[in-house]
Amino acid sequence: MSTVKAYLINPKERSITEVQVSKDSIADYHKLIDCQCFCVGTYLKNGDAVFVDDEGLLYEDQVTWFFRVDDRVIETTNPQMLAGNALVVGCEMHTGESSDAKVSLEKLTEAIRWVGAGTTQCSATGITVSVGGAL
Repeated sequence: MSTVKAYLINPKERSITEVQVSKDSIADYHKLIDCQCFCVGTYLKNGDAVFVDDEGLLYEDQVTWFFRVDDRVIETTNPQMLAGNALVVGCEMHTGESSDAKVSLEKLTEAIRWVGAGTTQCSATGITVSVGGAL
């Protein structure tokens, strides 16, 4: 089984971990994102895809944790908050095949902004805001 380098974003744990995922099967995506159905939450300018739980906002019985990619650090197609775990994987645009994530762990860590239960600080204004875990 051929694998590619990816990054698992876990907003509840506020962690980003390098992982290996199968190049030939989506089972790893389902397991790591912890979902039934996933979709692309955003693309990074370098062509990496950020896969998220397609039903991440539908769970009423659990706290949902959020993050966003700060597009002042890494340009994205969607700078909005994303719900739940995510998987960053390289994407070959001409073939649709998965490839190693191109972004470095250091750059991705710099670009991720955590939003979840507790407080968060707006980087633009410096204002600290209390945030509930679920919308």
